Amino acid sequence: MKKYDYDDLVEAYAKLDVTEGRIVYVISDIWEVRGYDRPGSRNLIEAHVKALRSLIGRTGTLIVSTASTNLCNTEIIFDPAQTPSFQRGALSEHVRQLDGALRSFHPFNSYAAIGAQAEELVADVSKGAWGSHTPEARMVELDALTICLGVTPHLSTTVHLIEQHIGVPYRYNKEFLHPVLRNGSVSRESFYLLVVYKDCGLTRDGNRKLVSHLSNLMEFRETTLGRQTLYSYNNRDFYTHGLKAFSEDIYIWCDSPPTHRPYRE
Repeated sequence: MKKYDYDDLVEAYAKLDVTEGRIVYVISDIWEVRGYDRPGSRNLIEAHVKALRSLIGRTGTLIVSTASTNLCNTEIIFDPAQTPSFQRGALSEHVRQLDGALRSFHPFNSYAAIGAQAEELVADVSKGAWGSHTPEARMVELDALTICLGVTPHLSTTVHLIEQHIGVPYRYNKEFLHPVLRNGSVSRESFYLLVVYKDCGLTRDGNRKLVSHLSNLMEFRETTLGRQTLYSYNNRDFYTHGLKAFSEDIYIWCDSPPTHRPYRE
C-alpha cells in the first residue's frame, strides 16, 4: 500500500481547487483512501478533515450528507442531534458530531455543515428532500465545490436536484408522516421524498451516460493520493449542464426507459 502523509493530503486537496472561503461538499468512502502514515481510523479521518478545513479557513464551510433513509416507513424518532447517518461513511459521521456543526431538519435526507456559511446552507430548509430551499439547491446557488473521496463523480447527489427541477416523469414526491424531535418535543410531521414509481421496469445506469456527457462540457479535476484518484467538480456547473442534458433526454439517468409508465394512466 502506498503511504501518504499530512502534507500530501493538503497538496492533493489544493490541486482539487479547495481554497480559502470555499464551500466544500464531500462525498466519501474514507476506507478507500487508506495508507495514511499514522495508523488508526480516527487519525485517518481527522487528518482529512483537518486538511480540508485548513485550506478553506475560517471563511470556508465543510458540508456532508447525513441522510438516514433507513428511517423511512418506521416509527424511529428523528433527532437531528443524535440520529446517525445511514451508509454515508465514517467521515460524514465525524463531521456531523463536530462541535459547532449544524444539521438540516429532514428525517430522511439531512446534511451537516460546519463553518462560516453552515447556517445559510442547512437552516430553515424545505420539507422536501431535493427541491428549492434544500441544502443541495443552496450549494448550487452558493457555488460549492464537490470533492469525491474514495468514490467517483458518478455518485453525485446533485442529479436528484436536477430530476426534481426538470420534473422527470418516472419519479413523484411521496409524503411520509414521521415522528421528529423538534424544540424538545416529539411531533408527527409530513416530509417528502422524490421516489421512483414502483414496478415501472426502470433500470438505473449509475449516472454513466450523464457524467460521460458532462465531462465534455465541464471540468472534473482529479489527483492521486496513495493509490486512489480523488475528484472534484463545481456544483453549479454540474447542475447547469445537467439540467440541459435532462431537457434533451429526460431518461438520461436510466439505463433504458421504463417499460411500464404509470404516469401515463
